[in-house]
Amino acid sequence: HVGDVTGLRIIRILRLFRLPRIFKIFKYTKFTKTLFHLENTILEKILPLITFFGISKIGIFFLESKGMWFKYYYLNTTFAVVGFALGIILSQKIGVAYSKFILLEDAITRIHGLILTINSVFKAHYKNNAASEVLHEWVDLLHNIVLRKEPKEKFYLINDKLGAELNKLIKAEPAYGELLRIYSRLNEEASFILNRMDALTPQAYDDLLHKATIIYTLLMIFFLPGVGGIISTIISTYVLYGMYQVTNDMDNAMTHLEDQLINADINDLVILKEKIA
Repeated sequence: HVGDVTGLRIIRILRLFRLPRIFKIFKYTKFTKTLFHLENTILEKILPLITFFGISKIGIFFLESKGMWFKYYYLNTTFAVVGFALGIILSQKIGVAYSKFILLEDAITRIHGLILTINSVFKAHYKNNAASEVLHEWVDLLHNIVLRKEPKEKFYLINDKLGAELNKLIKAEPAYGELLRIYSRLNEEASFILNRMDALTPQAYDDLLHKATIIYTLLMIFFLPGVGGIISTIISTYVLYGMYQVTNDMDNAMTHLEDQLINADINDLVILKEKIA
């Protein structure tokens, strides 16, 4: 029996040597890659802030350990209440920004369908792509306006040109009168995009939220003691500034800047340009 027990122990020890292989396999899993992925993430954008606040808090912790910092302050309840309130306000802003984000994408999708409908009528009536040129110009200009390559004012000229083309077709063939309703819906969707793409959170509200977040973080650094203060500062910076960055990116979802992590999907406009070219 002693030999059997010893043999089992040896087998268990040998199994332990297989653990590095398991970790090596685990290193290449999708979970691990996602967990430690930094490039083009919110964490990458706020990492300088987390580093700065974290190092500052560690410095103050060192002063605390030497008896060279404030003592006997009891602000834990205050931190909990204010942090909870900031979290609620930020989450509400995310909700509003996300709703606008979804509505803009939905408007692009509806425009895609309306343009295809008009284009199919043009092709059926004219038997060529000549009449579709105005549609291509319309879509191309809207796409460039969304990408901030063209001013909004240009859109109204091409939109009137499309309207004139439709009126000309309806006069020639009254049966296509339904196109006016489609054109009206197209105007509604385009107008919504042109108006909402620059509709951001009011600056006064955004400034208050940003400054409140900064003050809250600094107070945690100065007055939340011990190792718990270091951990709380790092986590709070990540959560609060991460949420703030998400709301900003989502609020500007139609800017399509190089460093923007969240952009509205306007690929339907690109597809349209190819279909009606």
